[in-house]
Amino acid sequence: MHRRYRDQMDPRGAEVEPDEALLMQEFDIRFDGQRYLFAGYRYERLADAVNYAKLMRLRPAQEPPDASSSGSSAIEPVPSPADLARMAALDVRYAKGLYHFGLYRYERMQDAENYARLCRARGWR
Repeated sequence: MHRRYRDQMDPRGAEVEPDEALLMQEFDIRFDGQRYLFAGYRYERLADAVNYAKLMRLRPAQEPPDASSSGSSAIEPVPSPADLARMAALDVRYAKGLYHFGLYRYERMQDAENYARLCRARGWR
């Protein structure tokens, strides 16, 4: 049976387990002390970063976003009233600096809206 990935780094600074380190190396995933980083996105769980990296490998025609050009370190502004109205129509919420759609959290409003539109188009909601 496949082992669950650790949700957080050991606060004492212990090294990652060997299989986690191999996954991180294989998929070029980094850990910044709080989150796992891949292609300009930040994840709280290693499993989520690995799953996205695997998905990107299935789409060789599309390059993952470059971490240096995605603006992942920039803080998005608080949504305007017009943004909030558009988000409400898509069932996207904003709380504590993150955009929420279903069980997912996004740092960028556009990512949450894009996924909400995709779900709606495919009848997933």
